[in-house]
Amino acid sequence: MAGGCFARSKGQGIVSQVEMYTTGLCPFCVMAKRLFDDLGVTYTEIRVDNEPERRQEMMSRSGRRTVPQVFIGERHVGG
Repeated sequence: MAGGCFARSKGQGIVSQVEMYTTGLCPFCVMAKRLFDDLGVTYTEIRVDNEPERRQEMMSRSGRRTVPQVFIGERHVGG
């Protein structure tokens, strides 16, 4: 569901925007995306391997270098 931008809760409508910084080769990224897909949560995937300038953005927001880094709204929920 990459390309979406909001988390939904069953029966509750839009909860919050979800953004996930990923790379194509990261198995943890694949698992995080699968979890969101299984839960029906839409999210925006930001591929830092395809857009290297976005890695600095990710590091500024999260304080971390590794992927995945997940944000729900402005809250960093980890990686």
